[in-house]
Amino acid sequence: KPDAPNGTALVSDVPALSRAVKEADALRKQFLPYFVDGVFLGNSVLSEPAPIHVAAHQLGGRLLIIALNDQPKVVATKLKTNLSLWLPRARFYSVKRYGSDGRLVSTSRWTTDTERAGHAIRLWPLEMAFFEIWEGKQ
Repeated sequence: KPDAPNGTALVSDVPALSRAVKEADALRKQFLPYFVDGVFLGNSVLSEPAPIHVAAHQLGGRLLIIALNDQPKVVATKLKTNLSLWLPRARFYSVKRYGSDGRLVSTSRWTTDTERAGHAIRLWPLEMAFFEIWEGKQ
């Protein structure tokens, strides 16, 4: 009796929930080293607040920033951070952006100018973006 007092149901009985659990499991496996061996930084990685949920994990010389639009509308914002607080100071940082499904969306470079201006993102309701960041090599 799903949604009834003391009711139970299988996750597979609710297709949207089943898809969400499978998606979360795949993402957990993909980024597991950050969650198990890394240091949770939360939103302290941001130098200015963002209107979305942001959390970060540091693993050695790498950062994983997770952005989740927990608003009921599309949100366009900028992630502003001082990466040199968490990573070795560098002229630029290599960045891989992954979507909610864990697939690579783009690769880019963030510089100190990008940090000051912020990295612009646009997310749909409940959409996530994952940014894997490390010191770029020249």
